Parts: sequence; C-alpha cells; structure tokens
Amino acid sequence: MKRRLLPIIDSYVLGQTLKVFGATVLVLLLALFAFGFVRLLGRVAAGSIPVDVVLPLVGFELLRVLGLLMPPAFFLAVLYVIGRMYRDSEMTALATCRIGTYRIYRAVFAAALPVAIASGVLVMFLLPLANQWIDVLRNARSDVTELAGISAGSTPSR
Repeated sequence: MKRRLLPIIDSYVLGQTLKVFGATVLVLLLALFAFGFVRLLGRVAAGSIPVDVVLPLVGFELLRVLGLLMPPAFFLAVLYVIGRMYRDSEMTALATCRIGTYRIYRAVFAAALPVAIASGVLVMFLLPLANQWIDVLRNARSDVTELAGISAGSTPSR
C-alpha cells in the first residue's frame, strides 16, 4: 500500500484553500489590471505617456499590488473554505470522527507558510525593483515627450 505524504483531510483542506486563494487573487488582479489599464489609457490619450510604455507600466503596477493583495486574498480563502465546511456540516462530521480543529488549522498553516514567504519576497525584494523600473520608464519617456514639443527649424526660448 502506498503511503500518503499528507493525510486525506489535510490535503483536502489544503487543496480547497489554495484553489479558492488562486481564484481570489486572479479575480482581484484582473479587476486591478482593468482599472490600471483604463487609467493609463487616459494618460496616453492626454499625451503624457507614449503608447509603448502602457503594458510594462501595468505589469509593474500589478507586481507592486500583488504582494499587498496576497494576505487579504488568503484570509478570504480561509474564511470561505472553513465557512463552507461548517455550512455543509463537514466540520460536524469530522468532529464526530474525532478529528479536531487542530488538524484543520494545521492544514491551513501549511498553506499559509508559502503564501507568507511569497508575499514577503514580493514586498521586500520585488516591490523596490518594480518601483525603480516604473521610475525609469516614466523618466525616460518624459525626456522623449519634452523633445517632441520642439519643431524643426525653431530655436528654443531661453
């Protein structure tokens, strides 16, 4: 007989939590992507930034937001999964089988540790890099837009 790495209950709670967490993060990132994209398109229409910078800026903005978005999304995922287990009387059935809440929380903490590490790495290391790249893109493009206002054959006023 094959020995399982995680007991069935732990893998069930872990899998459900990570599925809901992934769906929550995906939905929130899509909403923020749409909001950021529309905001940057408004700036493109105003002429403050060129078109070729929009997608990199949106990507870096999403990277900035992802580290701050992960902890609340994980909280919502845990709240949803444990609440659904109580609503469907799965927790009552587990308590009848002498499986306590410690086992459920152990599985939740097994999912929380990688999420916390990933969120910490995003916030401490990738967030400053994304901020630097956003500043580089904005500063490089502002030089180009300043030069775009000069027409051929004219001298700049001093």
